[in-house]
Amino acid sequence: MVWTRAREHLRAALRLQDDEYSREGALRNALLATTYVRQDQPELDKALALGNQAVQTLTGQVTSARCIKHVRNLVGALGPYRRTTAVRQFCNDTKDLIIT
Repeated sequence: MVWTRAREHLRAALRLQDDEYSREGALRNALLATTYVRQDQPELDKALALGNQAVQTLTGQVTSARCIKHVRNLVGALGPYRRTTAVRQFCNDTKDLIIT
């Protein structure tokens, strides 16, 4: 239930922001992706799509230690699903970004 509420707020925030990809957009996408992973029945496709949007923004247009931390948290949340090809690929694609 907590994740459902968080998802509602994050979706609303993404709808209200302008169309430009920004640090705030990357942050919201990473947080929203995490809610999809952490719910009782994870929706990995949605989580990975949002995570990829965040990573794309952070590798192309925006630098933010805070956003990178949330992508790192997303990768950690995806840990139990690493046997899934798409999850494994996402985690590999983020290695350079999330190195501490």
